[in-house]
Amino acid sequence: MNLNYLKKRHGVTLIELTVVILLIGVVGLVAFSFISFGNKVLGESTKEYDFQFSTRSVLSLTSQTIRYATAVFTVPQSKFDPDNLAEGWDYIGMVETQIEPGVTGHSIVKFTYDEDTGDHSSIVIVPAQEGVDFQFVFKKVNPDEVDSMLSFTVYSIKDGEIDEFGNPALDLTITSEVNSLNSLQVKDWGTTADPAIAVAFLTAERGQSVVGHVAMVLDTSGSMAETLSGSNPGYGNNSRMEILQEEATTLVNSFSQENNIFISLVPFATSANNPGSFYNAKTNLTTLENEIDNLVDPYVGPIGGTNTGDGLRRAYWNLQHYESEAGYGTIVRNYVIVLVDGVTTFGSAISNNNRNFYMGDQNVDEGYLDRQPLDSSGQIVGNGSTLDSKGTAYVNAIGNLIDDENMRVYVIGFSSIPSELDSVSDIAAACGASEDNVFRAGSQGALTEVFEAIQADIINDLASVIGPF
Repeated sequence: MNLNYLKKRHGVTLIELTVVILLIGVVGLVAFSFISFGNKVLGESTKEYDFQFSTRSVLSLTSQTIRYATAVFTVPQSKFDPDNLAEGWDYIGMVETQIEPGVTGHSIVKFTYDEDTGDHSSIVIVPAQEGVDFQFVFKKVNPDEVDSMLSFTVYSIKDGEIDEFGNPALDLTITSEVNSLNSLQVKDWGTTADPAIAVAFLTAERGQSVVGHVAMVLDTSGSMAETLSGSNPGYGNNSRMEILQEEATTLVNSFSQENNIFISLVPFATSANNPGSFYNAKTNLTTLENEIDNLVDPYVGPIGGTNTGDGLRRAYWNLQHYESEAGYGTIVRNYVIVLVDGVTTFGSAISNNNRNFYMGDQNVDEGYLDRQPLDSSGQIVGNGSTLDSKGTAYVNAIGNLIDDENMRVYVIGFSSIPSELDSVSDIAAACGASEDNVFRAGSQGALTEVFEAIQADIINDLASVIGPF
């Protein structure tokens, strides 16, 4: 039989089948890994995109909030308690958040005050994420008195990543800076050791629940007719009085930007018998400017000795009387700015028979009790030309009254002759003024800077009274 026509038939061996199954498994595993990796990458990318988007959104929201707020304070970490927020204030800040049991992170939350309930509602702007932590930090680049610019930054940090110094590596850093257009100023309470992680702000118009009463005690004695170096004014050389009037006008104009500053001018020489009333710097600016123009008789000019204690006395009583006129619930802050160009030469006594110092709130008779010729109707003691012990003692007596009332005092020595400023520190000490509030200005530019510093300090002090903590 011819068997060539029979075709051979081949089967699949067990080994071949096993190899095929293994190949299919490997290909499937590789494909699954690629799909799983792709999904993971896509998920991480989406997660990072969402984080960056929400981060940029919070920066935009914070910028708009600060830009149009009427009061802005940064809140340091030690003082930011989401469970104990100040009444009337809204906040945006970083809050520690539990992601799952044993795992915490940070979220950025906006808190809005509800006047009806007296509570704060909250909304999460950037939620906490596992594996990624971040910091939200506010900081002023320039001092508070320079501008109203506030910088704030979001730093994101991925778990386990470190930089070349072994510190947590920053994965994302976004910084923004904004000018608070409507605020009196932006107050930054954060420090390097205690960074600001929140901002408190008001959006409603600030009322006058806090007012500042500023008594400006200004030397108009005879030496104010001289230049700062002690010579007679000539062409291009203004007298001390002319410089003072120019700079004082600039100062009250600066105060007129606020609606809660009231100013009284108290000129003094041999006495301070013509203290000015208090005027609102904003609504009565022209009146204050006119009073500055008339600090001395334009036909006579500066004249008399230096009875600094009498200027302080009239300022003290002006502040005492005007404080009693403040409305119910109003917080009053009292300030005294003293400018002298020479040592204290006079004091004020009760009478010729009883030379105890005069502490009342009325005018004194300018007759001399200790200077020739004697005047039995006078109340002025002291030599009138050089540093006098009675004049210094009178400053101490009145200064004690001011110090007891916790009035904030600034003392300015206005002369380029060092010996003329020997009383400056004594006046400050008598009134309880800190050394930081003692200034010596030997030029017009220096006086400009001193007045600017004092104005900024008063505005910041008033703002701190109504701050969120």
